[in-house]
Amino acid sequence: MAKIHTEQQLIQKCKRGDRSAQFTLYQQYKIYMFGICQRYGKTRQEAEDMLQEGFYKIFKDIKQYKVEGPFRAWMRKVMVNTALMYIRKNHKVIYTELEGELADAQLPTDTSLLNSDRAKAIIN
Repeated sequence: MAKIHTEQQLIQKCKRGDRSAQFTLYQQYKIYMFGICQRYGKTRQEAEDMLQEGFYKIFKDIKQYKVEGPFRAWMRKVMVNTALMYIRKNHKVIYTELEGELADAQLPTDTSLLNSDRAKAIIN
């Protein structure tokens, strides 16, 4: 197996679909990217799922990377977006209606603030 000398050579090989280059790229960045995923995932399993999906997207979309900025920053952006999409897809927020006395309760209204001179000045 030929040694890949620079990051740009590695990226070019990944763009051509070279599996050994993809594996090398994964090995170089997996710890850093996993740290990002752990910030977004509730569990280690979720973070691992995010990492897998993120690297899939990185390898799928690597042809879109332009050499204008750092590659690590581009990868980080892909990984963060993947993590956010994972959360949207898998963490459904469930809203329930309040029942009973709590739903019928009236919130107390404090009109002392509205009657104060300061409040009148703010309104004016």
